[in-house]
Amino acid sequence: MDHTTGTTQKEEMKMIEKNNTTFHEKQRLRQVWIWILMIFPTIIVWYIAIQELLFNNPVGNSNASNQMIFVFWLGFGILFPLFFYKLKLITSVRQDGVYVRFVPFHFSF
Repeated sequence: MDHTTGTTQKEEMKMIEKNNTTFHEKQRLRQVWIWILMIFPTIIVWYIAIQELLFNNPVGNSNASNQMIFVFWLGFGILFPLFFYKLKLITSVRQDGVYVRFVPFHFSF
């Protein structure tokens, strides 16, 4: 089952045949170099959050409140990597044109 659209493989194949699709492709951002570039800032944010929030040990000249560090950790430590994990590019070639969908920005073709 495709968790982003809620359709199964069989339903998706029926939809492809119904739309007279010549070519259909899904791409995800699973390249190692992208995740390596993204993991370093994520690790830094996790380190700062753990030091500041759990051990109450200020990192650097920290003037940020615990609430601000928590919001930073939530945004860049959890939501940003999750956002990259969910990115998907769907390309469909039909008789009437080429359709491109970049999930989560485009909800339909």
